[in-house]
Amino acid sequence: MSHPLPGGPNPSARRARPAGLTFILITIWIDVLSWGVTLPVYPRVIQTFTKGDVGQAAAIMGALTTLFFGVQLFAAPVLGALSDRYGRRPVILAASLGLSVDLFAMVGMMFRPTLWVLVVTRIVHAVTAAIGPMAMAYIADITPEEGRTRAFGRYLAIFNTGIVVGPALGGLLGAVALWLPFAAGGVFALLNTAYGLFALPESLGVEHRRPLALTTANPFGAVAFLRVDATLAVLAGAVFLMMFANQFWTVWALYASYRYGWGTMEVGLSFAFIGCIGGLVQFFAVDPTVRRIGERWGMIIGVGLFLAAQILFGLASSALLFVAGHVLLCLGGLGTPAYNAMMSRRVDADRQGEFQGAMGALQGFAGLIGPLIFSGSFAYVTSAAALRPFTGAPFFIGAVLAAGALALTFKALRQRRGD
Repeated sequence: MSHPLPGGPNPSARRARPAGLTFILITIWIDVLSWGVTLPVYPRVIQTFTKGDVGQAAAIMGALTTLFFGVQLFAAPVLGALSDRYGRRPVILAASLGLSVDLFAMVGMMFRPTLWVLVVTRIVHAVTAAIGPMAMAYIADITPEEGRTRAFGRYLAIFNTGIVVGPALGGLLGAVALWLPFAAGGVFALLNTAYGLFALPESLGVEHRRPLALTTANPFGAVAFLRVDATLAVLAGAVFLMMFANQFWTVWALYASYRYGWGTMEVGLSFAFIGCIGGLVQFFAVDPTVRRIGERWGMIIGVGLFLAAQILFGLASSALLFVAGHVLLCLGGLGTPAYNAMMSRRVDADRQGEFQGAMGALQGFAGLIGPLIFSGSFAYVTSAAALRPFTGAPFFIGAVLAAGALALTFKALRQRRGD
């Protein structure tokens, strides 16, 4: 079993903890904003290659999504290992700079459409997406163990806020010109790099750095690392099932349109509602709630509310009930910071990057297979070949996965009591 080291970063970094947390949260918010502005216009960019053919555009979009998560599956463990060796700061800065290059390349491609540029930018974007796991490792470095649930809640709140503001801004800019959101995103990413270069301190002390090991800098070695600690392995399994269940977003817009007749505006408002309420829950409610009920119940209640939301989504006969499920889903966000905190405490200080890289690999794997399952199930139940036209089937798949996560969580908590 892996036992966490009593220390964290060096004494100077420890004195700078409050400022360090603020800096990394600002870095993450600007990062999310920089790629979030491109979300509303990216599908329309794909259609420029298909001359308006929606079916062909959907096929290209699906292939690029698969490519994205496939690359992330291998990139996350490598960058995690690099951050354990050289520190979090250079990896985060390199990812931010790479994102700016990626987005500016997209601007150029808008004037001279080239499919291979589109493919290369997806690969670069998948690699630069590792800034998220590295930020989680950064937070674990600078935050005392008892404060990690609150800090991870802040991280998720900032992320959700960026998800709301970014696409809203991107929609406005995209109405002017399709290339403008990519240009704005490139500028944000470049500013983020400059900000990090001058303001973001290193979080990992030299004494906690470890040699680069090729045996762990790959998805197979990274996932094998999670098995060093039996409780960590079971918790990681629960989180993976939740990552898998969260792929229901791939059918969200189609489902809302098919079942409730929602258009682009209604779907956009639903995303904004979930982002705002979810952000408020994670920013203001996570810390006091978990302090009162404990991480154990925070995880159980969080997954339970997510499971209930999935069932309500699948059964909701009216748009009003569907919106009620939005609230349950947001409240279910109480559990995620508790999982992150409990798992990070079971990992040594010099392996936080490797741990987050392994979780990034699991996210990549979930993103690789999840859309196929959820989109495939929705396509089947809405087709003429379906034995029973049960349109809520994708959400019941999510509910089953959440039930599995809940069972693994109970198992991990029993093991933890045994420890």
